[in-house]
Amino acid sequence: PDVDLLGTLSAIGAQLGHLIERKNAEEALRKSEMRKAAILQSAMDCVISFDAGRKIIEFNPAAERAFGYAAAGVIGRDMVELIIPKTMRAVHRRRLAIYNADSVNAVPAGRRFELVAMRKDGTEFPVEAAITRIVIDGKPMFTAYLRDITERKEAERVTSELAAVVANSNDAIIACTPDGVIRSWKAGAERIYGFSGKEMI
Repeated sequence: PDVDLLGTLSAIGAQLGHLIERKNAEEALRKSEMRKAAILQSAMDCVISFDAGRKIIEFNPAAERAFGYAAAGVIGRDMVELIIPKTMRAVHRRRLAIYNADSVNAVPAGRRFELVAMRKDGTEFPVEAAITRIVIDGKPMFTAYLRDITERKEAERVTSELAAVVANSNDAIIACTPDGVIRSWKAGAERIYGFSGKEMI
């Protein structure tokens, strides 16, 4: 056997093995990036990523529709200046600074909260939000998931008004199941029939 030739072939084989491994890893990364892009593009919620300086890194199509900005025009801009009403910006800057310094105690992961956001035309609308924080190469990055809850807030308002009307009505308002079991016995029914809701339900 030619020892030098065997050594050379062994080195070439090892290099080919590393090349194949690297190509496989690159292909897996490419597919992962494609999946991530597809998720961002098709998400119904607004997804806005920004760095520790609040500069926008990603702005998905749902965010474009909700806020009225094209993604190309907002990359690199201050997220707070762009989508938070002027009167609330100082509070949001302070909260983000706290979150940046102490992610554990600032906003628990997965916890949603409500806030008021602002569209390009200056109109304000309620959103439900959640923010996550990750560290890449020693630098924090944030992703905000926002959902327009205008319709839900309006439905809650209407439901609340209807409940107030029913509760304060002088008429006997009684709610029953299809087979006649009483589920609700309002004040008007108590006055007219003389039975309390506790007795009748």
